[in-house]
Amino acid sequence: MELPQKIRNTIIIISLLTLIGGVTAMAGWVFDLPLLQRLFFGHIPMKFNTGLCFALYGASLLVLQSVNKTYNTALFFAFAAAGTVISCITFSQELFKFNCGIDTLFIDDKTPVSTIFPFPGRMASNSSFNFMLMGIGLLTVRSAYRVFKIIAQYIFHLVTIL
Repeated sequence: MELPQKIRNTIIIISLLTLIGGVTAMAGWVFDLPLLQRLFFGHIPMKFNTGLCFALYGASLLVLQSVNKTYNTALFFAFAAAGTVISCITFSQELFKFNCGIDTLFIDDKTPVSTIFPFPGRMASNSSFNFMLMGIGLLTVRSAYRVFKIIAQYIFHLVTIL
């Protein structure tokens, strides 16, 4: 089913903003620019994996709007699955109190270990939980079964509320 152009344009704008925000935060970590690591001035920095999940989910929605239908479904699932795996691993680390090293896999976080930041580089547990839900929703919304599409919509509403 083809979406109306106005809705597609809205999705493209939101996807681009999400992708740009994630890439900007990641660039802040790569080039050690604390100003780029923050979405808003005066707030704590966005961790690299958080920016990566934003970029992956933004890219996944963006490729679905492409007129080239040859690769967009495969890219959509690859980007959405990658974000979901990262967030599931991060959330399971919080839940089961272990450290598998994914937090500093891509970039080293030099934040000193403290009671506030026991694992440098780890995104907040509420972020990983919401990214996990968002990924599950994205992976199921493209299902051929109507019940999965409805479940995905409820998941998206839950993420909005959280």
